[in-house]
Amino acid sequence: MSRILKRISTLLVALLVMVMVVPSAMVDMNGINVSGWQPAGITRQVQADFAVAKVTQNTGFVNTAWRVQAQGALDTGKKLGLYHYAGGNNATAEANHFTNHTRSYVGRAVLVLDWESYQNGAWGNGNWVREFVRRVHAMTGVWPIVYVQASAIWQIPSDVRAKCGLWVAQYASNAATG
Repeated sequence: MSRILKRISTLLVALLVMVMVVPSAMVDMNGINVSGWQPAGITRQVQADFAVAKVTQNTGFVNTAWRVQAQGALDTGKKLGLYHYAGGNNATAEANHFTNHTRSYVGRAVLVLDWESYQNGAWGNGNWVREFVRRVHAMTGVWPIVYVQASAIWQIPSDVRAKCGLWVAQYASNAATG
């Protein structure tokens, strides 16, 4: 009987230790998302680990402050992301527009497609996403991350998910998204 109790006690202690140990891969990072609505110098002023700056939208819009925002992040030791807000017109043309502006930052910044419904004529069309990310990859050698809300992950094709990271927005909740 004492051997059984000893084994059970050892097992319980081992389980307790496993539950209490925090995985070392879990890291909290604080970041900011900036666009033309924020001052150009904002990435120098805000304490954060990373900054993600809007560069382009559709095929005509360019955030006039993005280069200053990007350089401010890099100069202050922040990790940098650059994003294109999908307009939903020609995916190849939008990818060209984005990469023509961000090409000099490849290797220094993460590239991101912001896939949201507002002002996006292709909302619901996973093929648009596929065409955009393939074109960015063809032009840069980098697969971009796709930013999408949790309720619309179904719009991102499985082959895109296999190559591109997903940044999942989960509004009105602090629950982890994985």
